[in-house]
Amino acid sequence: MKFLDKDNGVLICSHGANNARDVALLIRNNFDFVVEESAIDTNGRFIILKVLLSGEPGLSGNIYVPNRDDELVAFYCTVLQNTFGDIEKIIMEGDLNCPLNPIIDKRGNPYSPSWIGMIFGE
Repeated sequence: MKFLDKDNGVLICSHGANNARDVALLIRNNFDFVVEESAIDTNGRFIILKVLLSGEPGLSGNIYVPNRDDELVAFYCTVLQNTFGDIEKIIMEGDLNCPLNPIIDKRGNPYSPSWIGMIFGE
């Protein structure tokens, strides 16, 4: 986790292991944004901030969802435990790892890259 005060803003980040699972938020200096509480995963999976956005309570965050199905439920339970109650204004970004077509988009699919190129006429 790093808090860097730069000319353009504050960078909040959490790093995973071996250059995997990194999340970050960059908040501009002139943005009316006050951090009240934070939940920052030490494995680089999420940053969730309870904030005041122009004086209004809200959540801001970045999440990197596991791409293994067996890890999803535990991950979402952890994220939900760190949402700081009932807040209506939410700004959330990240990699949700939601494949549009699991047969093609997930590892171990039966289609080789050359077969995918033939499907799309490349």
